[in-house]
Amino acid sequence: MNFIKTNIKQFDENVGGLIPGKLNLICGASKSGKTLLSSEIISNIDVDVEHYLLEEKEPKYVRMSKQNYEFACCERTRVALDVADNQIMNGFSGLIVMDDIDWNLKEIKSPLLRMLKAIQNKDVSLLMTFRQRNEEETCNPHSLFTMADLIVHTEIVGKNKESKMKIRSIKNRYKVAYDSFELDIP
Repeated sequence: MNFIKTNIKQFDENVGGLIPGKLNLICGASKSGKTLLSSEIISNIDVDVEHYLLEEKEPKYVRMSKQNYEFACCERTRVALDVADNQIMNGFSGLIVMDDIDWNLKEIKSPLLRMLKAIQNKDVSLLMTFRQRNEEETCNPHSLFTMADLIVHTEIVGKNKESKMKIRSIKNRYKVAYDSFELDIP
């Protein structure tokens, strides 16, 4: 397997890099460094990048039911997947990053499956960050975890200037599993 190198030494040595033509997933709890790691990858990788930041906190002055808010989040994701799919059809090659997926897969499954089909056998890799709320989400057959070929879990350990990002592999279909490792990311 020819991995797409991120040019982050510890990541490439331990993980191999990103898997082309597949879904690569960074998961972790809130504030665990998912977006920080994806930003470092974007900054260091030697391929074109399309970045979709999907996080949008609900404004405090707008009253919205949880159901309507989740619908709005899913709609943003569906639109981003459609736009990225269109980019691929127009010949884009490189890395597509979708940052902060944190809702039910069944709401975005159809455009996501279309995207995964579009990137197969192409020089395109899909990287998503996903807020993992509990351990059961890893095993849930209706989650992103069953669709991904590479999954890493992030966690911030230590405090302030001494903090580091701890990364562990949950799944890698193309490389032998490794122990967790730490990244020095400013």
